[in-house]
Amino acid sequence: MALSDLDQALFTEVSTKQLAGLIMAAQFLDIRALVETVCAELARRVSGKDEAGICAEMDHPAPITDAEYKRALREHPWLRDGAEITPKIAELVEAVDAEDAAAQKLQDERTGVCVEG
Repeated sequence: MALSDLDQALFTEVSTKQLAGLIMAAQFLDIRALVETVCAELARRVSGKDEAGICAEMDHPAPITDAEYKRALREHPWLRDGAEITPKIAELVEAVDAEDAAAQKLQDERTGVCVEG
């Protein structure tokens, strides 16, 4: 969706972080046209930037580390749905599963549980 000159003029004074807040407000208020317009502007601003560039644009701290993502995967299992999105997320899901299985095996050995396999 291309922004009109008027739409772009309205957003020149709005920070990228404010745009993100505006998107959430428009979604909450169910103002579909505003959501689409603001999302288009946000997409324009981050287009072509790498992860670090997007974080800088959004005034966000450094990109999430693998360890932070693994912790989030354990705390919020629904994040596993993202495994279909990128190979990196799929790799982290596999690593978490392997680490959890190893930890469970060690726990079972310590408690004397006999596990086949």
